[in-house]
Amino acid sequence: MERGKWTDKVQKEDFDRMVVRGLTAVGIFLEDEAIERCIRLTGRLNGSLTFAVKGNQSNMRSPFNVPEDKISRPTDKYTLHVGTNVVYGPDVEYGSSARGARQSLKTRRVAKATGGRRAQPYLRPALDDNRTRARNLFRDEIKAVLRGQ
Repeated sequence: MERGKWTDKVQKEDFDRMVVRGLTAVGIFLEDEAIERCIRLTGRLNGSLTFAVKGNQSNMRSPFNVPEDKISRPTDKYTLHVGTNVVYGPDVEYGSSARGARQSLKTRRVAKATGGRRAQPYLRPALDDNRTRARNLFRDEIKAVLRGQ
């Protein structure tokens, strides 16, 4: 970013770059926080956790990721998605009943045998417990871009 030579195009490109850099930093942070909170049986669910920012593919940092783990890219500008596309991810996050409509056939069989699954949230607590840290991280990334780093 060159100081003193501001045009609408330069400002927009710089603003876009700052926001994407900030969202990427927050995405990495929240992904790590969710992985720490996620239950570990086989490692499949926490290995599939990833994030995506508009214009960028899902970040596939875990050795447990497979190509199908990519989550959808946000359609809105300046939006961050953190999550998983593993079919039983919502059942772990929100719990399930023995007759849950959102369950796959496999998890429905398990739920019937066990009477359902209690919620073991990992995504929502990662955000709720770290809102201030995520906000500060985003702000620090914006400042770094403005300083030219």
